[in-house]
Amino acid sequence: MTAEPETKGAMTENIGMEAAAALDAKMEQHLVAQRAVADVVRECDEHRAAGHVTEVVFANTLLGVAKEEAAAA
Repeated sequence: MTAEPETKGAMTENIGMEAAAALDAKMEQHLVAQRAVADVVRECDEHRAAGHVTEVVFANTLLGVAKEEAAAA
């Protein structure tokens, strides 16, 4: 038994809206993560310029942000 053409169109439209909403949520997560990384890089650059941060600390800080992003996904 197949769906009526009107029902099929509504189902397709609903799936498209769900996909758009999912994509929108993923994009928002990505933008939040990008802002977090930019903030960490900016802060580390300021500390590095002042001589307070080594490359190892910088790399570990970025790793922490990446792990937080992965846990949130």
